[in-house]
Amino acid sequence: MTAVIPRESAVHRIAAHITDRDVWLITVPPSLLPTVAEALGDVPGWLGYVDNGTGLILTTDRPMAIIATAVFIASTAVVAVPKTVPAAVLAEALGRDVPADGSQDLILLHEGGPIVWPMLFVEALDRVEPAVAAHLRANDLANLS
Repeated sequence: MTAVIPRESAVHRIAAHITDRDVWLITVPPSLLPTVAEALGDVPGWLGYVDNGTGLILTTDRPMAIIATAVFIASTAVVAVPKTVPAAVLAEALGRDVPADGSQDLILLHEGGPIVWPMLFVEALDRVEPAVAAHLRANDLANLS
């Protein structure tokens, strides 16, 4: 499924996931977007929210849609993977440990250097934990994208 939705709808959906703790949320910087999209290809039920800084967000579960977007437009993503997917499946796809007990809701991906916080994630976090979002904005302003 691929659709373009208003940014506000994407923020609302991601904020609901943060509150409900029903998914793993993966933040993906521009440099890793194609690699992560391809790696998630065999993981069931995931949905990527691809953000290029506009008022519209691409939502998709198709790796090629994300890869094509990343080729033409610098983008970040927040990917939601339902916790019904075994942690071992997600860990294998991402090449990193994911606790099997579901206690780690947020998976921050980065390639050395500072973590890039997708603005879409920070906007959603602001709905649920405004103090934490304010802290990210104040301390990691250079790393927001």
